[in-house]
Amino acid sequence: MVQLLPLSHPGQATGGECGEESCPLPALHKQSRVHAEPGEEQAQGAGEARFAPATARWDPPGCDLGPAGGVLRRIIIMSSMEEVETEETVTCLHITLYHPCQEEKQVFRSLKFHKRERCRVDEVAKFGRDSNICHYNLMDTRVSRVQFTLQFFRQLNSSEFGFEIKNMSKKTKLLVDNVELDYLNKIDLPWKCIIRFGDYQLLMQRQDGESVDYFEICFELSQASLLQERHPPSLQPIPECGMFPSLVYSQGVKPVEMDENDL
Repeated sequence: MVQLLPLSHPGQATGGECGEESCPLPALHKQSRVHAEPGEEQAQGAGEARFAPATARWDPPGCDLGPAGGVLRRIIIMSSMEEVETEETVTCLHITLYHPCQEEKQVFRSLKFHKRERCRVDEVAKFGRDSNICHYNLMDTRVSRVQFTLQFFRQLNSSEFGFEIKNMSKKTKLLVDNVELDYLNKIDLPWKCIIRFGDYQLLMQRQDGESVDYFEICFELSQASLLQERHPPSLQPIPECGMFPSLVYSQGVKPVEMDENDL
């Protein structure tokens, strides 16, 4: 059986909208209201409203923002874009690792590669064998409990940041490029350098950022020696005589000075 719904009186609907109490479908009326742009005419009828074509601009259910709604939405979008653009960058130390027995012993198996790990600036990054003390573990019994540490800092009278490395091993010296560090010796890391101890080689390169609260560390694994990549063997040109000077000297033959008149 079809139930007929009573039509509202023409006087109950004004401005082309049906009253909330007299509308047969009040829920649909609240959720699917489409606003006409200013200047568009709305035709009125007895108990019903016909809207002229309008640009779809949906407001939250029960909320009639009117023309100001579009302006508000644009402000929110612009604010979100500004937040993304003004997000500060974070200083990252990229560390490439090499060990000749990595494939056999997996000494770097506890490290996460190709992933930036964020640290607070007041943290001291520790590298070594003891997993209870060190953030980054090297799975090798020949490594000290704490091999070395990295400390993030800002340069004096400057906005630039850097890292300080300290040797914490009593039995193994630490080489930063060609600088040798004994136990408790420390030095500022250059922008790019190679760290060596035992059979380990670490290429460290700093990517500058702006954050004063955090820094990041990212690990990569190298299959070849980092020393060969950075210092490729130089090819000495062969002299016309076919013998190298070093070979001549080793055979006891010394160069003889000749006067221009003897030529």
